[in-house]
Amino acid sequence: MKWVLIFVLMLPVAVSAQTEDEFLPEVRVLVMDSTEKAVQSFCKEIMALVQGYKPAFVDREDILVSKYYYDNNDFESVKLEFQFGIDEVQMPDSTFKKSRRVKLMRITAELTAMTSIYNYIYNTNYTPDKIMAISRYDKAISYNGQPYNSTIVSDDYKAGYWILSFFRL
Repeated sequence: MKWVLIFVLMLPVAVSAQTEDEFLPEVRVLVMDSTEKAVQSFCKEIMALVQGYKPAFVDREDILVSKYYYDNNDFESVKLEFQFGIDEVQMPDSTFKKSRRVKLMRITAELTAMTSIYNYIYNTNYTPDKIMAISRYDKAISYNGQPYNSTIVSDDYKAGYWILSFFRL
């Protein structure tokens, strides 16, 4: 009886519960919940993978949206779009500062460029055919221990282009 009582008392200590989020596939790089400076670094890192594209322009007309456009002078483009939310951050002097943080990111590119970008972010070796086959499915992922959702779908308005999106679950 004594051993049963000890076992029952020690059970909560011995059991380490795992959440569903711990089993999500981890992606290599995202800028979710990051600042504009991290977004700029991310764009440079991603565009280094896709040869021949050069910066065309940056659209910051809306304070909560930044769009980075890249062109390869062959009528093909890559667009990286980031939607921000405003968070209040407490400073060391106990004041609050408002900060823009990425809440949604969306990458639009033609299929071969999207395949390179997808393979880099997810650390896979998919072919363009495989990218087309996995489209339309939501995929839960993890980055820095945080759960996010991602989708890859064909662009209904631009034939041959694909949209890869990331957002919080």
